Amino acid sequence: MDDKLFAAVIAAAAALITACISYLAARLKIQSDVSAQTDRLRHEIDQGERKIAADLKLQEERLRTELRTQFMAEEAIRELLRSAQPKRSFEVIERRVGGFDGNELR
Repeated sequence: MDDKLFAAVIAAAAALITACISYLAARLKIQSDVSAQTDRLRHEIDQGERKIAADLKLQEERLRTELRTQFMAEEAIRELLRSAQPKRSFEVIERRVGGFDGNELR
């Protein structure tokens, strides 16, 4: 084999090996970046889900408190209406329950 041909084959082989190594390094870098981004996104999603769950729980507690007040008022009115008092006017009920205007009691 001619020295020039041999040198050309060696140079081509070296270039091919360098290209393969560069390709593999780039591929590994891309996989690493994708994995890091996926982990970051999963973390953000988990944080978002926890925040949504906490907000939902807080709103549920607020709603329960609000409804508890309304149910307690309704039960007090029912009890007043069930009692044997001869005069159960709306004004008497409104004074006894308190905290609600006339429209809310109706």
